Amino acid sequence: MKCVRENREKLEKLVRDKKLFIGPFYILQDDFLISLEANARNMLVGLDESYKWGEPVKLGYFPDTFGNMGQAPQMMKQGNMDAVAYGRGVKTTGFNNVVVDEDYTSKYSEINWEGADGTEIFSILFANWYSNGNEIPVNAKRQFRFGIRNLPMRNVMHQRHTFS
Repeated sequence: MKCVRENREKLEKLVRDKKLFIGPFYILQDDFLISLEANARNMLVGLDESYKWGEPVKLGYFPDTFGNMGQAPQMMKQGNMDAVAYGRGVKTTGFNNVVVDEDYTSKYSEINWEGADGTEIFSILFANWYSNGNEIPVNAKRQFRFGIRNLPMRNVMHQRHTFS
């Protein structure tokens, strides 16, 4: 905000209208490369600043860390987070939902992450990581066709969709 003060009102409106979500961190850190103390303070400062603008998002977001700290679930719960989204630390399912049977793999994107102290938090592991969604077309008709062609539809009730 120090750089572009004239955008403050626009940003405040976006936050108020829930079109821009902020927090819970002050900066997007690599939680594995800094101390637990630095992580905790980053969240505390981020939450404090976020409340000045509105309600912070209740999601711990670790998209590109070089691993994950064992206390992340505990810290997220203490910060009143509902869930965590992250990209490393567990091998994701591969492209086309190929499941590999190796150590530290998961065939699911949604898992309960258990921390070092036993605290659990619902977590979303980025399937295909950076490639997650980059092939999805912008056009609604093409999105639908892409989904039918590429997503497994087991145990899903098919509905008829019409596009104008």
